[in-house]
Amino acid sequence: MAAALAAMLALAFASTVSADDALDQSVPTAGASPQTNLFQQLGQMAQTFTAGHSGQLDRVSLFQGAPGFTVPTFTIQVWTVDRGQATLAAAGTPASFSARGSLGTNAWHDFTLNPAVAVTAGTQYAIVLVTRPNTVRWGFMNSYSYAGGNLWLCCDATGRWMPTRTSDFGFKTYLGTAAPPVNRPPAVAADSAAVTFNEGAAQSNTGTYSDPDGDSVTLTASAGSLTRTGTSTGTCRRSPKVPPNRSPAARPAPPRPTRPPASPTHGP
Repeated sequence: MAAALAAMLALAFASTVSADDALDQSVPTAGASPQTNLFQQLGQMAQTFTAGHSGQLDRVSLFQGAPGFTVPTFTIQVWTVDRGQATLAAAGTPASFSARGSLGTNAWHDFTLNPAVAVTAGTQYAIVLVTRPNTVRWGFMNSYSYAGGNLWLCCDATGRWMPTRTSDFGFKTYLGTAAPPVNRPPAVAADSAAVTFNEGAAQSNTGTYSDPDGDSVTLTASAGSLTRTGTSTGTCRRSPKVPPNRSPAARPAPPRPTRPPASPTHGP
């Protein structure tokens, strides 16, 4: 095998299709299908494709069938193609998914990839089907020219993948719409819940702040000045303006009590 199998991930067969899925690449185009009597059933088969858009590859559809009476199980891998190699090869560890196929005549069957595989527009990838020989049939288009890739079979006597330049397996790739990340609020904490100070004396309080998403945090003070360290996490110090020391307002002196003048006394 050209690349070691990665740990198996869950793949659901014939699952409900998301309304957000968008068809990106397909062979054939315009809703057509390969002939049901044209297929390969080797132990390792692959179809390369070039992503038309960047996004999350969350579903592939294969023109698949199987002989006999036992429902086949197999592995679907998604390779990032190493274009520097003379044969089909994976750059890095491929995503690998266990799958359950369908018996009977070849038809379109959906396979949901969970977790989805990130793809980049203009980059070539490969859908690789790994199974026991003669258990899974993958239908193909003969004399077909798909510019984004082609059909590959494994392998020749030297273990190298063999391309078939005039044929392509029937496949469709779908990109899902990822939910936008949630922007979480920053956290600000004061070192002291309350500050006691004498009237007219300098006052300040310190604290810390952080943003769980690593976003830059803007700090403002309702009064006074504020200094900080860092942009998304750090410490801060607030120093409000010190009001002038005001003396108690002067109060008028209370009126002094006076006595009325004594009346003259007259003798008898």
